[in-house]
Amino acid sequence: MKDKKRVSRSQREEHNRLLGRRSFLQLLCLGLARQIGIPGTAAFANPSSIPLFREAAEEVGLKFHHFTGTIGQYFMPEIMGAGVALFDYDNDGDLDVYLLQGTMLDPTEDPRKAKFPPPPGWKPGNRLFRNLLSETGKLEFVDVTEKARVGHVGYGMGVAVGDYDNDGFQDLYVTNFGHNVLYHNNGDGTFTDVTVQAGVDDLRWSTSAAWVDYDRDGRLDLFVANYLDFTVKGNKQCYASTGERDYCTPKMYQPVPARLFDNRGDGTFQDVTESAGIGAAIAGPRSRLCRLQQRWLARHLRRQ
Repeated sequence: MKDKKRVSRSQREEHNRLLGRRSFLQLLCLGLARQIGIPGTAAFANPSSIPLFREAAEEVGLKFHHFTGTIGQYFMPEIMGAGVALFDYDNDGDLDVYLLQGTMLDPTEDPRKAKFPPPPGWKPGNRLFRNLLSETGKLEFVDVTEKARVGHVGYGMGVAVGDYDNDGFQDLYVTNFGHNVLYHNNGDGTFTDVTVQAGVDDLRWSTSAAWVDYDRDGRLDLFVANYLDFTVKGNKQCYASTGERDYCTPKMYQPVPARLFDNRGDGTFQDVTESAGIGAAIAGPRSRLCRLQQRWLARHLRRQ
C-alpha cells in the first residue's frame, strides 16, 4: 500500500512539473506572439498594445553615456562591455545604481578625437545614482557620485558588492583594465578608497570579481578574475577574412591567473593565490579552478 502511495505521489509530482513547464512555455509563446504580431493574436489586431518593457532611463534620472575611447587602433578592451551594480548602499530599502565608465586607453589622446566622442556635458568616471523611491514613492534617481566619492576614472570592467567588514553596509570592489579599486562604505552616504591599505590592487586586466567566504570564517574574501596579458603598447594587428583590420581574438594573447585575497578581519587582506592553488588556474574550461568549483558543486548537490 505504501509503495502504491509512493508511486502515486511520484506520478503527481512529475505531472505538476510537466504542467508547470508547459504553462511557462505557453505563456512565453503568447508573450512573443503579442510582441511580433502573429496573425490571430491581439497584438496583430492592435499594434498599439503595451510592450513588456520600455526605455525609461532618461525620465527616471539615469542619465549616463558609456564611453569606449575607440580611436581606430582596435584595442581589445574596447569591445568589452562595462559592468553595473544594483545595491542598496544607504540601507533605505531600495536599489541604487552604480555604473562603470570607460576612458581613453591611450592617455595621450584627446577624447574629442575618438570615433564616438562623448556628448556635451558628459562627465568622466563611474557614476552612482541614488534611488529616491522610498522617500518620494516615485521611481526617481539622483546623481550622488561626487558626494559619495566613488567617481573613479579608469577603464571599468566589473564591480562586486559585499560587506567585507560586517558593519551592515555594502562595499564595492571595482575591476578595471589597470588599477582596481576597493571602496569602503562609511555608512553616512560616502565611501573611502582603501585599496592600498587593504592590499587588494591588481595592475593587470581584471574583468570581474566575487566576494566569497572560501574558508568559512564568517568574513568575505575576494576573488579577482584576470583575463589576458594585453597591453596598449603590445597591441597586435589582426585582420578579418576580408583582409580588413579587425579586433584580435583572445587566442592571440596569453591568459593570466586570477587572484584570491583572504580577509584578515582587520580591514586588510592577504594574497593566498599560490597557497590556495588559484595561481595555477589559467583561464579555460580545463583549468584547476573550474575543476575545484565542479567538485565543490558536486558535494553541495549530494548534501541536498
